[in-house]
Amino acid sequence: MFREAIGLFVPEPKAKLYIPKNSGLHEYVNNLLSEIGVSDGGAFTRADESVGTLEIISARGEDVPQRVDDCILRGEVAYGLTGDDLFDEYMLGTGDSPLGVLNTYDWFDPSAQFYRPALCLLNRAGRIPNSSAVVSIAVNKKYELSSRQYVSQRFQASKLQLSIVAYAGDTESTGEYPRSRKSPLVPAHQSSLRTTMRFARRSARSRLSL
Repeated sequence: MFREAIGLFVPEPKAKLYIPKNSGLHEYVNNLLSEIGVSDGGAFTRADESVGTLEIISARGEDVPQRVDDCILRGEVAYGLTGDDLFDEYMLGTGDSPLGVLNTYDWFDPSAQFYRPALCLLNRAGRIPNSSAVVSIAVNKKYELSSRQYVSQRFQASKLQLSIVAYAGDTESTGEYPRSRKSPLVPAHQSSLRTTMRFARRSARSRLSL
């Protein structure tokens, strides 16, 4: 798979590069760095063929955009590699960040159902009810804003009465309630918006954003 060299997007001779330390993302990004021209010590070839240096710093993938934002406020040169789902979530939450995407590196995993991680809208029946049923949708807090945006757009013309509940983890098991439990958030038709893998996105496209 073709990968654009990082030197095409980093004109400075020295800069910080934040990368995710989350296990799945970290492994993928570590393999990616050599493919895009970054050595173990952070050296890379700039567009003018000179050699630059990146100070590689690990952070949580969801914190990478904030770390880069903080550097910009201090007048420091910084870039970040993280999942574009995490970048989207950050931008939805901040609104006024000056950050932008310079390039994307597609994630390809032949063992995954969509050949990459994905966020999926699932329910036990495998179909969405057409009536005005009350439907509870469980979303992962890590992607809560993106999930709410997706649900709003996906069911804009629907008569379904939606109730969204955010969970910190195990989102896929939230539909398994004890039979004795009574709650208005447990409808007859349940849908669950959940991550199928650790790094996830609501569509079949996942990328690493620089």
